[in-house]
Amino acid sequence: MKAKTKFWNVPNVLTLARLALVAVVIYFFVTHQMVGALVCFLTAGATDLLDGYIARKYDLITPWGKLLDPLADKLMLLTVLTCFLIQGVIPVWIFCLVLGKELAMIVGAFCLLKTRKVVVYANIFGKLGTFAFTVAVVLLFLHQWVAPWDQIVLYIAVGMSIVSMVQYGVRNVLRKGHEEDGEVLEDSD
Repeated sequence: MKAKTKFWNVPNVLTLARLALVAVVIYFFVTHQMVGALVCFLTAGATDLLDGYIARKYDLITPWGKLLDPLADKLMLLTVLTCFLIQGVIPVWIFCLVLGKELAMIVGAFCLLKTRKVVVYANIFGKLGTFAFTVAVVLLFLHQWVAPWDQIVLYIAVGMSIVSMVQYGVRNVLRKGHEEDGEVLEDSD
């Protein structure tokens, strides 16, 4: 049985820092400092890679980290997309589709945690979707120079994200008994 890893470790602190960067990104958007917003977005992406690497390499994976890490990613993505929506760079329907998908993923993860005591790992489909969104968002920052390619890549990222959600739903929600895909938590009752 794996030893319990404490909450306060380097990967979780990096994840919390990424959550804090959301407020900094909002500040930069509100003050029209797009370079600062882009740097914060890229820094958040780098901390996401770094915290995952450290957690796996040094066996510092925690259930809290597995919950907070994707939440930080989703919050950063939705924050940046909200800012681009307000600026008129992306259409409302794209934002609504991404918001709906992210909310469905959060609800699905919460239900799996509550009903089966399972925290599901990110898989290759989710990682590819995250990568596609990262590229799309970077291109959105460069909208005035790269349009319409930023929108095309955004549509591709949304499509990949929907495929990821369907795959997640089929594998983890519709088909029961796939605890091997995640970590089964011990009952604390």
